[in-house]
Formats: sequence, structure tokens, C-alpha cells
Amino acid sequence: MKRFLCAMLILGLSSVLLSYVVYLKDGSTYMARGKYTVENGKALITLTNGTLIAVDVRLVDAARTEIANKAGLDTDGVLTSVGSSITITRSPTRPTMSSIAKGSGAVSTPKANTTGNGKTSPSTSESRDREPEFNDDSVRRAFGKIFENVNLFEYRIVQGTTPDSVRILMTTDNEKDIFNALTASVKVMAELNDLGKTNAARLEMFLSTTSGAAAGRFSITLDAARNLAQGKVAVEQFFVDQVIF
Repeated sequence: MKRFLCAMLILGLSSVLLSYVVYLKDGSTYMARGKYTVENGKALITLTNGTLIAVDVRLVDAARTEIANKAGLDTDGVLTSVGSSITITRSPTRPTMSSIAKGSGAVSTPKANTTGNGKTSPSTSESRDREPEFNDDSVRRAFGKIFENVNLFEYRIVQGTTPDSVRILMTTDNEKDIFNALTASVKVMAELNDLGKTNAARLEMFLSTTSGAAAGRFSITLDAARNLAQGKVAVEQFFVDQVIF
């Protein structure tokens, strides 16, 4: 039943996962409905939620945008951790969320600011703002730094449902963002607990797309977080095992 619900979520995200990605030279991205147009020195981009934005065309990495969209989103790679740093590396054999939805089963293990106040999507900002910020600045900074390293910009870090839990409210518009959000978050959670931060012993994650569609809800224990952070489980299987509907 859980695998069926996971498949339904993934299929519901299909229009987002197939979006056109516009890369900027600073490494940030916009998820668009199609290729941008250029007028008067501006790149006109229609986001997946229908919003039209104008960006200085000199800021657009046209070559990377063209190559990435010809190859497809799955060529962008997955997140891996090395010590306290996070980088993006290519993994040509990584299964996609679509392949998991089709029943591929288990797989083998193979610029928000540092205060924790990221941007929020218009459809969810009001409800998110009602939740109190997490009251430990060092915890918020730790999450904020690692999110920034993997280009996850739209988030809030708030108090979870228990004194020892952290809740992450985040916009993730594609498969890469979802997997990076999970991997980055569990790494921070494990490292914080190694440093004695027992107020971050459980992680509640609420992921949504820019348009407000659900992208996954999670309640992650410290043991589960360590399994992913240490590479004992692949992030694709972790998603299937941990997602809550």
C-alpha cells in the first residue's frame, strides 16, 4: 500500500519533474514551464506556478541550461557527503523516482540565509509563518549552511512537535532537490547529535513544490538518519521507506 501511495505522489509530481531548468552562473536554478525568451536584455522565465519573472540575461548560464535540459534532469547527479562538506557528483546508475514508482524495488547501496529564514512559496507562506522558529541559533545555522551548499533556498526551520524535534518546511521542485534535501538534512542531524545537540534528535520534514503540491512528508529518527548519512541505505530507498502520506 505504501509503495502504491509513493507511486501516486511521484506521478503527481511528474509535471514538475519534467520542467525546464534554467541555470544561473552563480549555481542557482529556476524551474520553468519551458525555455526562456530574451527581450531587451532580460531572460523572461515562466515558473512552474505560472509566475513570469525577468532576469538579467547576463546572469543566465545558457550553455549549462541547454546541455542539462537536452540530457534531462536525471543527469544532474546526486548529493554525497565528505566530512563536513557536501558536493554534487554524477551517478549514472542511480534509479529515478519514476523507476521506483514502476516497481523497481530496493536499490543497492552504492541562498537561504544562515539564520534559517529562507523564502517560502506564495501558496504556503501564510501557514508556515504561523509556526515558531526553532529556538537554537546554532542548529538553524548548521542546517542553513548545508542547505545553501546544495542550492536549497526556500525553507524554514521551526520547532517540531516535541522538544527534541526539528521541523523543516521546504520547497523542492524536482527529484534532485528532494533527494538533496533528505541527504543534507540527515547529515546535519547526525553531526549535531554527535556534538551533544539532543534537541535535534528527530527530524520532521514537510516538502512541497512551488505550486503548493505535496512532495513528501517525513518523520525521521536518529537511527534512520545515521543509516542514510553513513551510506547504509540509498537515498532512493530511504525515500520509499520513510515517506508518510
